[in-house]
This record gives sequence, C-alpha cells and structure tokens, in this order.
Amino acid sequence: MAICTLKYFLETVEDPDIAALLQHALEMSQSHIPQLTDFFNGENWPVPNGFEEADVNLNAPRLYTDGFMLTYLQMMGMLGVNAYSAAIGMAVRSDVHDYYSACMTETVDLHKQATDLLLDKGMFVRSPEIMPPHRIDFVTAHDFLGKWMGDNRPLTAMETGNLHANSQRNILGKSLLIGFSQVAGDPEVRKHMVKGKEIAEKHVEVFSSKLKENLAYRQAWVE
Repeated sequence: MAICTLKYFLETVEDPDIAALLQHALEMSQSHIPQLTDFFNGENWPVPNGFEEADVNLNAPRLYTDGFMLTYLQMMGMLGVNAYSAAIGMAVRSDVHDYYSACMTETVDLHKQATDLLLDKGMFVRSPEIMPPHRIDFVTAHDFLGKWMGDNRPLTAMETGNLHANSQRNILGKSLLIGFSQVAGDPEVRKHMVKGKEIAEKHVEVFSSKLKENLAYRQAWVE
C-alpha cells in the first residue's frame, strides 16, 4: 500500500525537497519486495497478493498538501521503527534478523530526514510542553494508576507523549480517509472509508480531551 500511496503523492507534490524524499521512500519500499518474495518462495509459502498498480489512480486530482505528504512520511517512519524493532526481537533466523536490521537502519534515517524537513519548513507539530518540576517526587499512593471516582493525578510525560502521538496519527488517518472517500469508485469501499474517518474523529476527541484537561493543547494542522 505504501508504494501505491507514494506513487500517487509523487504525481501531485509541488515542493522539490519533499518530492525528493518521497522518491527515496518509494525506492526503499520497492526494494523490499524482492527480498520478501524470496523469503516466501524459500519456504514454499504462497506469496501474498498485495496492492497493485490497478488499485491506484495516478490521474486522480490533488487531494493532499505537500505538508500532509511530508507528515505522512514522518509517521510512516515512526511506525516502521516500532514494527521493525518488534520484528528484530522475535527474529531467530540470521538472514531474517539481518533483513529487519537493515530495514530498521534505513527507516530510522527516513524518519530523521522527514522530521528535519518538517522543522526546516516550519510544519512540525510539537508535543505539549511540560514545565520542569521544582523538586523530585516519588509515588506514594496506591491509586497512582487512576481511580474510578474523585480527582485524577496529572498526566506523566510518557502519557502526554503517547496521547499526543496517538492524536496526531488519528488526525492524519482521518485526513487520509477523507481524501480516499472522495475518489473511491466502489460505494461499499467509500462507506468503509467514511466509517474509518468517524472512528478516527472519536479517537482524536478522546485523546485531545485528556490532554486539554492537563495542558494547553492544540491539534495538528492536518485536520
């Protein structure tokens, strides 16, 4: 799916810096196909029938801004790092471990390049800021993880970061699905896209409400 999406982005992107990074990401994704195919064939395992050129209309009108495409790349890199780190931890065969290690290295680099470009172009959406504490505190209450009634404690830095990251991912997903729903030819597919958009909206509302209870928080521009 990444290959299909990136090919479409390259047809409509305007910024040459973002276009270059999209092309790099496309070549990365395409380079994985032969190795994955070899793994399946080597085990006499049927090769999955993934998305193909027929599944994407490269002549579709421009649906997304250049900033959205760059944010998509950065999120793709972030999710890739998480997935490959888990895969490395489970890999036993030396060749599979080496493959995932190489994927991790190039994905970390892609994420870094996308993040730097977002910063350079003033498009990066920063997470909420937490003021430094005046002293060190230790957990003493047994209900630190939360309680059913009464006031809840402030969010920890890890909770704040995860809520922000999940909110951003769902805002991006919502925008992606809005675009897909506008050009999907099959009414049933369009229906699923709209349903996915509504689910993403609910998630954003939940995550953002928790952040707003504790911090000054604004949602991403990609809405």
